[in-house]
Amino acid sequence: MNDNDSSFQDFSSERKYLRKKPYCEINLSELSKPGKYRIVGTVTSVTDDTFIINDGSDQIEAILTTPQNLEIKEGILLRLFGFIEIEPKKQIKVSIAQDLSAVDIDTYSQIKELEQSLIK
Repeated sequence: MNDNDSSFQDFSSERKYLRKKPYCEINLSELSKPGKYRIVGTVTSVTDDTFIINDGSDQIEAILTTPQNLEIKEGILLRLFGFIEIEPKKQIKVSIAQDLSAVDIDTYSQIKELEQSLIK
């Protein structure tokens, strides 16, 4: 086979893709170091550019870093993906916000517990 053959493919020049680390699900009370996390909680208060979310174990200030296509208001259940900082204050810089208001939270919690039991 020569280089002029149209069926020849040079795989040495394949694109390389960097895999990003996944967002680890965590309860806020278990948070010990900064990193990429996902949390599920209820919005307890909203200001102009931030809101407070409570996951049942603790609460955290959330800052949207990208525009979201949902209305954030008190009482809705959200899943947030973002980078959590601990110092100077605990806050999450949200990359993705998902409205989970239509999700049965009890079933969601049971599935989460089952997943954790399989990991151990």
